[in-house]
Amino acid sequence: MKKSFKELKINDEASNALFLDVFNGMSGGFAYCELILDSYGKAEDYRFIIVNPAFEKQSNRTIGSTVGKTCKEISPDVEQSWIDKLGAVVIDKKPNHFTDHNLISNRYYHINAFSQGGNKFAMVIDNITKPIEDITFQNKEKEKRAAELLVANKELAFQNELDGYRSETERVAHELTLLIDTANAPIFGIDAKGLVNEWNQKSAEITGFKKEEVLGENLVKAYISEDFREPVKLLLDNALEGKETANYEFPLFTKDGKRVMVLLNSSTRRNSDGEIVGVLGVGQDISEMDKLRTESETIAKELRQFIETANAPIFGIDSKGLVNEWNQTSEKITGFKKEEVLGKDLVKTYITEDFREPVKLVLDNALEGKETANYEFPLFTKDGKRVMVLLNSSTRRNSDGEIVGVLGVGQDISEMDKLRTESETIAKELRQFIETANAPIFGIDSKGLVNEWNQTSEKITGFKKEEVLGKDLVKTYITEDFREPVKLVLDNALEGKETANYEFPLFTKDGKRVMVL
Repeated sequence: MKKSFKELKINDEASNALFLDVFNGMSGGFAYCELILDSYGKAEDYRFIIVNPAFEKQSNRTIGSTVGKTCKEISPDVEQSWIDKLGAVVIDKKPNHFTDHNLISNRYYHINAFSQGGNKFAMVIDNITKPIEDITFQNKEKEKRAAELLVANKELAFQNELDGYRSETERVAHELTLLIDTANAPIFGIDAKGLVNEWNQKSAEITGFKKEEVLGENLVKAYISEDFREPVKLLLDNALEGKETANYEFPLFTKDGKRVMVLLNSSTRRNSDGEIVGVLGVGQDISEMDKLRTESETIAKELRQFIETANAPIFGIDSKGLVNEWNQTSEKITGFKKEEVLGKDLVKTYITEDFREPVKLVLDNALEGKETANYEFPLFTKDGKRVMVLLNSSTRRNSDGEIVGVLGVGQDISEMDKLRTESETIAKELRQFIETANAPIFGIDSKGLVNEWNQTSEKITGFKKEEVLGKDLVKTYITEDFREPVKLVLDNALEGKETANYEFPLFTKDGKRVMVL
């Protein structure tokens, strides 16, 4: 079967659809916002531009009650610290992540926020408490039962009306006519020449043309926009040859010159001898859906641009662990261009060998729906160096909710990791210095119990470190006549009042006294 006109469009609709699927399928709540500053340039509020279904679910709000509103409009009691933390992402131009508690909903959330510049920022929010109840589900169930009752009542009234007919054939014929004419979907028919011979109430309602106005008119020439005439004519000609088409989108003209988008299923009409005499089209008015889809495609395009230009490294893998997303910041910190990494195995190619197994475990967990926050791992750079990344992994799902990959939002912590390594080295050197110093060095905890005793302390007293640790220094190793003043010196130090050049004696293991300054 030939592809429909819509399927022949190339552009980047498939790419946008992929990002839209990722956006809608993320298990983490995603919100794209605009920061509002006061006259002093401080974060005052922020406005929601777009949120994904997971964000709606976690916040228990609909798009209509969120998008376009500010945080303070939605939650007047919001704490300023929340706005300050999110505002810092835009003002300081650095990604931020934190955990916060919402007093109103009594829920805990983990937030990752980052910005692409300007006053826009995005946040990925995860509810880390179990929901108390699901009111939405209950309401839907009530609406469903009410709808079923309404349908049952209509069916009963309809049945009562049909009971007056004298024969089964007349009853069925009338039922079909009534169903077609009163159906809440546009239904129209054409004869073998393409002339309209059926036009129900819904068709009249969405186009503005009454049935008597369109009967006998050529459907394609009169009511289809010029850019769609050829493919729609092909579709109807196919139906006249017995080749039916399902779910084809095309626009109908309205009486005031506008276009109504219709999702059509064409069915071949035959007479009692089985000869094809026309086409019956059953449609669905998808004008609002088409408008939303256009808006969604625009948002998907903007979201894609946001991911590409975000100041945090963002990458994605498919279900086989092959890279299918690599933004500009990922390129910048590693030196590898997007076209170099797409289709490569992330773990085998770009993770240092000592981290491959744990990183693979994190990504495999995400592919099973178990996400990980704040995991540190190193990426190889093009020049062979290592870049330390703080990763938050998010499961990617398609429109059916099936897991298709992982999206990782990271933070370059190479400098932080370098400082930490240097601090650990200094701490190790200081520990070695204390142990080997040629002066006695000892320490006590807040209760006066020994928790440090270096080699020189061992040497001058004869007590080994393992003998004194946990013992009360004053009671055990200070001569009785000095216990009170030494305890006072140590108690003062525990209050922050230090003492210099104080002389006191320590007991040695053989009962002698050693004077210490």
